[in-house]
Amino acid sequence: MAQPYRVPKIYINTNGLLLTGALVEHMVGCDFHAIGISLGAATKATYERIRVGARSERVLDNIRMINRVKRRNASEIPHLNLNFVIMRSNVWELSAFVALAHDLEVPNVNAIPARPSTRSGTEKGIGESVPSI
Repeated sequence: MAQPYRVPKIYINTNGLLLTGALVEHMVGCDFHAIGISLGAATKATYERIRVGARSERVLDNIRMINRVKRRNASEIPHLNLNFVIMRSNVWELSAFVALAHDLEVPNVNAIPARPSTRSGTEKGIGESVPSI
């Protein structure tokens, strides 16, 4: 896939909701290096409050599926990362999020502070430091 273009690593960041068995099999087969899944919560209630309309069970099942496919194919890749955007509404779940990652056999956690933004992206405030939580 990317080999003819000398792309050394392929990485995708996703919310994990639309992953299917066939897609994950393909990713393992064509040497995807890593998949980052933005979860942002350790509990069902917080996840579903942040991601309106999404079901936490679906994402968690998809993460487990990735690990099953990797084991079945004896593949170490794609490496898994869970992403946690730190907000006032979820910061208290960070330690539980790390524990959840461990339970899901995901060795990497990224905690990213939320950045304030504006609709146009050109107004004052973009790029300023995040206020203390």
